[in-house]
Amino acid sequence: LREMPPAQAPQALEARVLGIFGRGAVPEEEGRAPAAAAPASVLPHDRVPEGRCVAVDRGGIEGFSAFHKSARWSTLGFLEEERGDRAVSAQTRANLDAILSADLRLKEPLTPEIAQPGVLGENLFLDSATMGAGTVCIGDEFTVFRDGQEQRLKLQVTCARKPCGKVDQTAGKTYSLDGVRAYTSAKGLAGLFFRVLQVGDVKAGDV
Repeated sequence: LREMPPAQAPQALEARVLGIFGRGAVPEEEGRAPAAAAPASVLPHDRVPEGRCVAVDRGGIEGFSAFHKSARWSTLGFLEEERGDRAVSAQTRANLDAILSADLRLKEPLTPEIAQPGVLGENLFLDSATMGAGTVCIGDEFTVFRDGQEQRLKLQVTCARKPCGKVDQTAGKTYSLDGVRAYTSAKGLAGLFFRVLQVGDVKAGDV
């Protein structure tokens, strides 16, 4: 992803896509009771194979489910016109490294083996020396480049991510202000949401 900044901006922000993740629908998001053998405590994310392009439409990564695509979105009172504001979620390697080095007091240790790309439920895992809570603003626009060529996909930052409790179920098992969810929200390490300004596709290795 490469920022498309105003002319007066000193430097465009840039990030390389290291991984793309998504998941299938879960019963409770569609108004169905989860199966007893399949507790809904953690939402597994599958990694898209390296080299495979995935289409991105106004709703996000095609072929994958998400809360904003589910029936629960409207039943819980969220506005229909705001579904697209959470189309694509992103996390960065720098954020994940900062969480690992934070020395959090967790019931279960957060190790590098657990804190792998995708663990926080993001769609795009990015490597960037410039993108972070102190540099990215709501409204910033990014476009995808592949082998130096501009692609169709364009994204716009809509908000910082405020993760749900499933993050603590996955990482640390600490459901309090000492947990990963509270820490990442307070420190701006939970990632970002994008809306899709122009549909296109993306694959690992894109900038």
